[in-house]
Amino acid sequence: MNKREMTIDLTPLLDVILIILFLVLANQTNVQHAEVTQLEAEVSRLQETQLPQTATEEGWYRTYQESIGKVNLIYPEDFSDEPLKAVFESGEIIAKPPAQDLKAWLSEILAPIEEDIIIVTFTVNHDDIYNQEYQTMLRVLTQLETTTEQTIVFNEVQAN
Repeated sequence: MNKREMTIDLTPLLDVILIILFLVLANQTNVQHAEVTQLEAEVSRLQETQLPQTATEEGWYRTYQESIGKVNLIYPEDFSDEPLKAVFESGEIIAKPPAQDLKAWLSEILAPIEEDIIIVTFTVNHDDIYNQEYQTMLRVLTQLETTTEQTIVFNEVQAN
């Protein structure tokens, strides 16, 4: 018996696999392009709804922005090394002196703000603050609102 060598040529199979792979990648690129287009349309729609559309709305928006004072209180990640900071809309930063009482310090930094409404944003990472310090901040802000003629609105933001 004569045994012949059997040779299997895999070239056509590899060609088919590469063609299928190319089609899958091309389809995925089209899907990603469609998703990007959809997201860009959503972003532009949201931007249009955020901006005033008419002259009257623009006037209301400007009046609203001018009648509100804004302060951002930033709680540091490591309270032993860094103080609590107040960042104003102008970019001015005032750090709380370690020996000064929180209520006295907040009263002092909020006093120059002339607007009737003050938005106080408290930026904090809840992993870095003790509950007692957090409750103290809430209590002091509530007390300040009752002792001043201004309205203090408290807003909390999770730090990154």
